Amino acid sequence: MTTLGSIYRRNARLFPDHPALVWESGRLTHRELLARIDAMAAGLARLGVGHGDRVAVLSKNSPLQVIAFGACELAGFVAVAVNFRLSPEETAYILADSGARTLVFEEEFAATVAQVRSTLADERTYLCDGSAPVWARSVDEIAQPGESLAGAGPAPDDLAYLIYTSGTTGRPKGVMLDHRSQLWLGQEVITAGAIRQDDRALVVMPLYHIGAKSKQLGYAMAGATVHLRRGFDAAEALDLIEAERITGIHLAPVMVQMMLDANEKACRDTASLRVLHYASAPMPVAVLRRAIAAFGPIFVQYYGMTETGVSTVLLPHQHVLDGAPEVVARLASAGQPTFWSAARVVDEAGRDVAPGAPGEVLLAGPTVMRGYWNKPEATAEAMQDGWMRTGDIGRLDAEGFLFIVDRKKDVIISGGENIFPREVEEALHGHPAVDQVAVIGVPDERWGESVKACVVLKPGATASADDLIAYSRTRIASYKKPRFVEFLPGLPRLANGKVDKKVLRAAAAAHRETA
Repeated sequence: MTTLGSIYRRNARLFPDHPALVWESGRLTHRELLARIDAMAAGLARLGVGHGDRVAVLSKNSPLQVIAFGACELAGFVAVAVNFRLSPEETAYILADSGARTLVFEEEFAATVAQVRSTLADERTYLCDGSAPVWARSVDEIAQPGESLAGAGPAPDDLAYLIYTSGTTGRPKGVMLDHRSQLWLGQEVITAGAIRQDDRALVVMPLYHIGAKSKQLGYAMAGATVHLRRGFDAAEALDLIEAERITGIHLAPVMVQMMLDANEKACRDTASLRVLHYASAPMPVAVLRRAIAAFGPIFVQYYGMTETGVSTVLLPHQHVLDGAPEVVARLASAGQPTFWSAARVVDEAGRDVAPGAPGEVLLAGPTVMRGYWNKPEATAEAMQDGWMRTGDIGRLDAEGFLFIVDRKKDVIISGGENIFPREVEEALHGHPAVDQVAVIGVPDERWGESVKACVVLKPGATASADDLIAYSRTRIASYKKPRFVEFLPGLPRLANGKVDKKVLRAAAAAHRETA
């Protein structure tokens, strides 16, 4: 198996009648899924899409998303993942930047695509899954049943995907991922999760994000069954785990917390779960302990980014609740590098720091990107001598467990002292009234920056700002405690579950200007 498209051909040959894809209103076997992918690839080729051409896909989790990506994987087209939450202007930027001449979209997004279309001067082909507007063609019209792609497919080093970063520090960048690296990524997911052909995975995270895509890919490589949902609802996810005997699920930490709350209200049978993958953000240790107590020792944490894939893993047996302090402390780590990956922590000069000392995390391995699309300067800045600069501040212990301290850009400098928001967040998470917390730095005329905590309380719980500030002083040094506490009904989040601190900082700045 040398390219991604061979996954679907192998599954159709070896497990033809086994369910491959299940969604709200239907299911496809591996044989049927290959037939749909083949027909889509042949239809796109008939429209003039050729090797290396970019095909953008705008869809929620659905068969369309898997089939359109699969067609690109099979034929050697490059799939461009489009975040359906983006504005028309942002979507237009991705289409223009990627050079995608074809956009495949769900009918739900027809109005958005119409606005995008009006801002783009050059011609494109628009393919709608559903009732197509007059300016688009129907996916069913071009993907004829029984058609099969002719000609040679891609090579292992050919580009497979352009997945755009979230753009929290500027315009999104297209991350170039080839077939070889993504097969490595799928294998890493299989190994860490001990995935089997008879597994049933529930995918609720958006497939345009590398986290969900990597899990879908890993389960597909194993010939297993993937259950897709268009979004996440904690109660529905628990119902599906019970009804479909789901064996694996991938969640952001905040989703794990929501599932715990929902399960406490109405307990379901989750005994079928063998693995719960979590990633995208650190899980507060208090939440992790609660989750292990509820669901068992089934947790696998992945650390990486769109640019690197899976780089470190904390396996189920490494989630130790009781024992030597240095071993229990690893609950807060991102685990150890995978067999094929490596991690370093370096200072500003690029020199390795001593074990336990903080510095920037660098990652290397076969799952690392080729670079940023059309951005050689950004690529050269991010990738140095084969190492990807993550922008994360971390530390390595003596046995290679990686602890992510914070994002480099999120470090708060107050009175000349470096304060890591995650440390303050962990301290506040221990308060019984706190449900969610995000810590940011705000300008301070005297100290340069001060610590501000944005807090969501648990339903029915009460706590004052003074209560939380006093509590934090019992767990961290006094200079690290929040100076300000703002209570919010919820925290803004990116699609991958991470808190969008850019929104919090903007709100804080707007408040200062109007004060």
